[in-house]
Amino acid sequence: MNNFQGIKIDLNTDKLSNWIGVPVIFEDKGLGPQYIIYTFLKLMETRKILPTDKITIDNFIEKEAKLDGSLFFSEGEEHLALELIQLAIITQKTSTIFALVKMIKEKSRKKISYYFDKYKTDTPSPCLENVSGKKTSKEQYYIMDDLIALGKKLASLRSEYLKMLSTTEMVFKSKHILSSNFSVKSGNLDQVLSWDNPYNAMGIKTNGEDRHLVIVVNAPNVYTRDYLVDCLLFNEKPLSKSEYLESRKVDYRIDAESFNLNIIGDTYPGEFYSDRRAKVKRWDPLIEEGYDYCFNPLRKYLTESTLNIANFEAALVEDRMKSRLWELKKFVLGGYPEPTINALKNANIHSLLLANNHLADYGEEGVVSTKKALIENNIAFTGIGENMKEAAKPLRIKTSNREIVIFNAYWYRQGNYRYFDFYPGVDQAGVNCLDGVLLEQVRWEKEQNPDNFVIVSPHWGVDFLMTSRLQTYLAKKIVQAGADLVIGHGPHTLQKIDEISGVPIIYSIGNGFFNSDGEYDGYPQSVPYGMIAELKVCKEKMKLCLRPIYSNNRETKWQPDFVSQQDFSEVVQFFEREESNLTKWDTKSNYLELEIKF
Repeated sequence: MNNFQGIKIDLNTDKLSNWIGVPVIFEDKGLGPQYIIYTFLKLMETRKILPTDKITIDNFIEKEAKLDGSLFFSEGEEHLALELIQLAIITQKTSTIFALVKMIKEKSRKKISYYFDKYKTDTPSPCLENVSGKKTSKEQYYIMDDLIALGKKLASLRSEYLKMLSTTEMVFKSKHILSSNFSVKSGNLDQVLSWDNPYNAMGIKTNGEDRHLVIVVNAPNVYTRDYLVDCLLFNEKPLSKSEYLESRKVDYRIDAESFNLNIIGDTYPGEFYSDRRAKVKRWDPLIEEGYDYCFNPLRKYLTESTLNIANFEAALVEDRMKSRLWELKKFVLGGYPEPTINALKNANIHSLLLANNHLADYGEEGVVSTKKALIENNIAFTGIGENMKEAAKPLRIKTSNREIVIFNAYWYRQGNYRYFDFYPGVDQAGVNCLDGVLLEQVRWEKEQNPDNFVIVSPHWGVDFLMTSRLQTYLAKKIVQAGADLVIGHGPHTLQKIDEISGVPIIYSIGNGFFNSDGEYDGYPQSVPYGMIAELKVCKEKMKLCLRPIYSNNRETKWQPDFVSQQDFSEVVQFFEREESNLTKWDTKSNYLELEIKF
């Protein structure tokens, strides 16, 4: 989260009450669009523009709508003032700004330069050189002081017009238009205006007689932007390098010079699926055979391994019917704590990766109950917490000569943020977000201890589909941050193997012990296999072994096991078909093996 800046100003005293980050200069950009929105609201306040006033779209605005990709307008259409200002606030599309400009000119009979010249007396930087705010032949940039001037003007509007900044969604031409201003949705801010990306935002918070202006600029994504807003509101400092380094603690110590560490894919005993099978009177492994059953074929292998770590994909709760998401999600995964934990311990599974799309299916209460159950049973975990800082803590394994540090996070999904409240905040439990502070933590870890081996284990991808462009983009960012190995999971099937700047990327190891019925038949590109990613360490050497297992539960009767030599060739063919980079991999046995720098 480098190069962000945030401030909080007491509007009653005009004093700075909180700040975070470092000063940011927005070069080759202006604040024309934001000042057009303010001008329009001010003219509505003085009744120069009425909500029912109309303009006719001209050819210029139609062309802009094509250029900005919105396709909002066609020449000759008539639109109301109220819907235009709402559309501009929500989307900040250039065509909507020019539509506002047209109405301002027609209703006030003044040029835009008339208004901009007045505003320039309060803006220290050349930030009003054009309407679009885009690069121009004249020098144009803005800094925080320019934003403060704009924020104060917006805050001076009468409440009914200021409240228009609370607009987060509307229906326009039968389309549902959504804003990214989730801070309004959560109630943390009363009004918000966002722009550029939209990773910049200014908002106003009123609490009785107290009124504050909050501004955050240059955040890396929407989730972090809103987290920084909360830091300012609640006088919390975002995670810093010094705080991260001071909070490091070792979860496991391995004194042996030779050992193996396994990372296992999606794992869930399957109470949700057992309920479904029971309703139609189908045989069910959990009901008929118990929680230990699915582990039996691989139990010996797991027991002989030094450390087993699994991606566990359910909240541990006593009341599985108690979730508001039953009406919103198709799959709400919960597991009973006692039998689940006993089965994990019996299978020699020592630790869990919890940042995924099901751990928060039971809200904050489910996250907290999962944490409590695991702590009480001495099972280490990473990926969840009662706030963002706690959720971001990695798993740390101390060996005889260095540390292996495992970061776990779930990729950012707008719906999971907007509707499901999956991600943690300053004072909200949730699952660690891949778009949060993780990349900074990886950098800090490698800067402080270059010899430490850093693994990032993201939960990402779309169920039963192949590697997406977004996964590839995120993998590159993870490698640039300094990770030594990426082992992903989430799609319930295998995905390609790659290498980026010498770093192995295993996009998905598929399922581990996940007791659904499986849906491989409906996805011809996917294969009914998972993999256990085994790290074999011997003194100064490390090998990564990918051991394929059968994942088609209907064929294995919900008992995964290692594949035969014949089926292993099918796994290799899958990787070759997906254009995996296997040039450095040994595929002579019934597993893939790669020597890794350690």
